[in-house]
Amino acid sequence: MMAQPHRSLSVCIATLIASFMIWAAQPARAELASDALARQVTIKRDQWGVPHIYGDNINATIFGFGYAQAEDHPIGVMQRVLHTRGQLAQFFGPSQVDSDVFMHRFHIHDFAASEFNSLDAELQDMFDAFALGYNMFIEGHRDALPAWVSPITGIDVFAMGRASIIRFAFRPRGIETEIAEFIGPEAEEKQAAWLALNPEEDYGSNMWALGPERTTSGKAILLGNPHQAWKYVFYEAHLIVPGEYNIYGATFLGSPIVTIGFNENLGWSHTVNYPDMTDVYAIALDPDKPDHYMLDGESHALGKVEFALDVRGEDGVESQSFTFWECDGWPVMKRTEDTIFVAKSSPLYEVGFSRQWYAMSRASNLAEFRAALDQNSIPMFNSIYADREGNILYHWMARLPRRPEGQDGRGVVAVSTKSQMWQEVVPNSELPSQLNPEGGYVQNSNDPPWYTNLYEPIDPGDFASYYPEPNLRLRSQHGLSMIHNRNKLSTEDIRTLKYSMRMVLAERIRDDLVAAVRADRDANGDLRDAAQLLAAWDGTNSRESRGSVLFKWWWNAYNELVEEPWRVPWNVDEPVNTPRGLADAERGVEALSTAIAMVNEKFGSINVAWGEVHRLRRGNVDVPIGGGESGIGNFRVLSFKEADDGKQIANSGDSWVFVAEFGDVPEAWSIVAYSESENPASPHHTDQSVLFADNQFKKVNFTDEAIENNLAAAYHPGGG
Repeated sequence: MMAQPHRSLSVCIATLIASFMIWAAQPARAELASDALARQVTIKRDQWGVPHIYGDNINATIFGFGYAQAEDHPIGVMQRVLHTRGQLAQFFGPSQVDSDVFMHRFHIHDFAASEFNSLDAELQDMFDAFALGYNMFIEGHRDALPAWVSPITGIDVFAMGRASIIRFAFRPRGIETEIAEFIGPEAEEKQAAWLALNPEEDYGSNMWALGPERTTSGKAILLGNPHQAWKYVFYEAHLIVPGEYNIYGATFLGSPIVTIGFNENLGWSHTVNYPDMTDVYAIALDPDKPDHYMLDGESHALGKVEFALDVRGEDGVESQSFTFWECDGWPVMKRTEDTIFVAKSSPLYEVGFSRQWYAMSRASNLAEFRAALDQNSIPMFNSIYADREGNILYHWMARLPRRPEGQDGRGVVAVSTKSQMWQEVVPNSELPSQLNPEGGYVQNSNDPPWYTNLYEPIDPGDFASYYPEPNLRLRSQHGLSMIHNRNKLSTEDIRTLKYSMRMVLAERIRDDLVAAVRADRDANGDLRDAAQLLAAWDGTNSRESRGSVLFKWWWNAYNELVEEPWRVPWNVDEPVNTPRGLADAERGVEALSTAIAMVNEKFGSINVAWGEVHRLRRGNVDVPIGGGESGIGNFRVLSFKEADDGKQIANSGDSWVFVAEFGDVPEAWSIVAYSESENPASPHHTDQSVLFADNQFKKVNFTDEAIENNLAAAYHPGGG
């Protein structure tokens, strides 16, 4: 059941903060005393800095997890805490006001505070234990840290999880667009900047599971490959309670729960999906009562949300006040003279996500894992699973509203009764799923579920109209081209395929561009030289490739000139062979002239190597790197930001990647693109980054024997 929305509508945030401060001042539970927990846990760091955390009980292990994250990312965790509390502007100035408004407007932290005691006692203890572990490190290194790095609480830890979920699942910018389309010209007014904080970003990720009939070992293999902006750090760790709990994986900073990974028996990964979980309702205001609305023939008072932000400026800290409105606990996104526009969103007040991920990590077989999925508290994500019994599973996770007949969730719906609004979510058992299909594989690269397996496509006609429409982008087609066959693959094969540098875009349109230049009688020598370079190019963006830089700049210039770049757009009749072909040859040649001038100006030659332009920079490391954006069909996904010297610096994409094979004991490999530690003085600030740029993986130390054989350090938190 969905948690009820925020009900204390007349209570301002200051009151909630006061309640939180009272809670924070309470002494820690006796069984969660830091010194005792520190004695009950040993952190064993391997040669890559990965912490293998052995605790006598789950609270001790999670305490050690908090301590380890603080060792490697004390600043990163604290920045997430301040972000979630809505306190960034207090320390970092006006540029953070929009972020803080977002956090308060949607009750990210205060709802966590109000719901904390409703959580399972085990989860409360785990959140508190993690906070205590982080705090022990902070207190022991006070002089080396900025003053704004301060102790945290279990509520902070819980709230960080809520913030991560909301970042993916609740997108006010899309709501803003729907309202603008509904009300027409009035929407020309400038919209609030905080609405755009969570834009429709192209969150990426790839994942495969291969069944025993598709592997050389006869064992199921799982590839997990989340993509994120690198400011959202995936932290790799191994959590162990001997004989009870053993999970290896990764999670976002500040989380005590592994969200992607594997245990002795099974593993799973996620990619972002895009279920429509928020409906916008237009509700009439009461013309006779200020700040009231009409529903079911009755007048109801709007809730008022007021808060103040401390904002650091040149002359000190100043306070800024804000007021927002709510309807039955749901946010009023816009208000006109006679109408309110209310967002009713299934993920906005859900609190059970940590419990579900914890249950997934504890599962020992398919039935237990599916029971964890049935909790349906994680509001979104495609999931793929593999286990030692040889099962492979795809499941489309979503807290999808069950909409009234005739509604598809698209656009604003004018309502006068509650019955016209959704009241429940679709149960997990009714969501798209696929177990052990023909061909022995399941895969997803962020597209809808229908083409998880091309031998047995899932029929969208079996589902309601408000499920996502069919689509299969170039990156997904790239992945399918490597596994939609009868080949048997090893873990080594999969690690090699993961770093495929093919640019599917080039395979679909490059020949037409070259032909257009050669057919153009007016094409000058520069154009003909460029066409020759592109014709000879291998179609990849490996570090050594030449022609790839020019092609990428051409594609960007071409898209600025045309509305539809493809001669044959993507269509369901040819899902893996479209889009293809150059739609406008004349514009294509014009864009190539533009790209030639730009690349020559920036890099001195159109024949520049991809790796000369595209770099991985971290600490003292500055190395060439291959791979590129999802939109051009790369499976090795990287996005870049231009540096002052004009080079393109990787800052997003492949983050934590792992390959796991499930035999009697899992055998696995992994890589963290930005390495394990944010500390420039740490040997683990750049070591994995060099491997990543070289298209390599490190062997995972999963067994006690492997950990001991590759042990770099073993200690209790605090040095005790």
